[in-house]
Amino acid sequence: PPGHCHNWNNILPFEKYGKEHPEWYSFVDGRRVGGQHNGQLCLACPGLAETMAEKLEEFIRRGEAAAAKKGVPAPRLYDISMNDNHCYCQCEACKASQEKHGVSGDQILFVNKVAAIVGRRHPDYLFSTFAYYEGEAVPKTEVRAADNVIVKLCNTRQNMAVGIEHPDNAFMHDQTIAWRSFAKNLFVWEYAITFDRVTHGFPFANEFYLGKKIRCYDEHGVKGMLIEQERPAGNDFYAVKFWTQCKMLEDPTRDPKAVLLEAMNGYYGPAAPHLLKLRLKLDRLRRERNGRVTWFALMSEFMYVRESDYPAFDELWRKAADAVKDDPVLSGRVRKSRIGYDRMKDLNRRLVVLWSKPEPGVSEVPFLDFRAENSFFQLKGKGFKVVDDATASTGKAIFMPYGDDDHLRLPFAMGVYSDTKRQTIVKNWDEPLGKGYEWYDLGDVLMPPSYYIFVNRSWTLQLPVSLPEVIGRKNQVKARVRFSDDGIFFD
Repeated sequence: PPGHCHNWNNILPFEKYGKEHPEWYSFVDGRRVGGQHNGQLCLACPGLAETMAEKLEEFIRRGEAAAAKKGVPAPRLYDISMNDNHCYCQCEACKASQEKHGVSGDQILFVNKVAAIVGRRHPDYLFSTFAYYEGEAVPKTEVRAADNVIVKLCNTRQNMAVGIEHPDNAFMHDQTIAWRSFAKNLFVWEYAITFDRVTHGFPFANEFYLGKKIRCYDEHGVKGMLIEQERPAGNDFYAVKFWTQCKMLEDPTRDPKAVLLEAMNGYYGPAAPHLLKLRLKLDRLRRERNGRVTWFALMSEFMYVRESDYPAFDELWRKAADAVKDDPVLSGRVRKSRIGYDRMKDLNRRLVVLWSKPEPGVSEVPFLDFRAENSFFQLKGKGFKVVDDATASTGKAIFMPYGDDDHLRLPFAMGVYSDTKRQTIVKNWDEPLGKGYEWYDLGDVLMPPSYYIFVNRSWTLQLPVSLPEVIGRKNQVKARVRFSDDGIFFD
């Protein structure tokens, strides 16, 4: 307890201590903020490491008591890793430490202090922390993780569709080697899932590279791995990928190709040869068309499969199904393996209908028309929903109630965020442009390879669609919005 990752706010919850001790939490945009998704800790705060150690001791006692009650060994690994956001403290002391040591070095100095205090009472316990987001790069100075600290290097920048030796993954490859000088206990947190709601489960044939990646980590001194690959019901080729990873983790010296074939033949039986051809074809197209699949993959990242490719894929699916048609178990496995493919094919075709003809006052050229009821929008804010609105152009609108989120109130923001470049283009409006629906114009934007458009300062209404037709070109981005006393309506 309290969890295996992102524990700063679990140990010192902002909701509980923020009013009494605002100085514990990150200074961002002129105020103290905390919480799992909105802030971090002020690591330069005097006495904070001691407070964290004291609170961590409470969780250790809880873990030991729970283990004793169950009659099992007490846990010996506790996590002290950052919250899941980019909002690092920008007070003068923290900024100076980050500039001197790097984000990773700044965090390790803090975690080392906590681990040293708790380690006096628990010399055989280990404490884990993250090298995550801006902290993935090694420290700028000779800051080394203590011997009782585990550094988990997170592979958030990778192209999941290729191997660790590919140029797209050079950062992770090089940082894995570099971190050996900064951490005795180096773990890797790998992602084997696309988190985006729209593209979750879309096919990419990285099973051909998983074994070599695990072997590479082993050769470079990585001592432990966590491979995040939940949602087995919808994840692409889950059983085969899971088996391959498990077997290679057991013994990284195994032949990755042999392990993969064992998984394919064992799970799909006579359908395996056809599915293997299909997956090899999928990977070949990705290589020929420079496909890139990130952990929050957008629609555009799967555009390397085109309309003209579907007949050949469908024929291979037909042959795979025919090969096991008399076996209900194997038939079910084949049907399940194509769910992501069918969703991808359907959504790619539906995108065609979004093109609209030139419309006076909107665009003098054909434009992509994403309406409120369109399923590509991600509604991540509390209470966000599609509602009837007679004043909206389509009779529907996405309603974003203000609630407790101050970032939904004025000023209003709209922007484009590039996941691959980690760059943001944003524009703010201090006041509504009118009482009813108005067009808010972000202006001309050179569209990056992978991006989403966000509408409001909390980025909780997102349009995660980047298409080949617009990538690398300047596009005008507009949103039709109106404001009420209770919230924002998006048409």
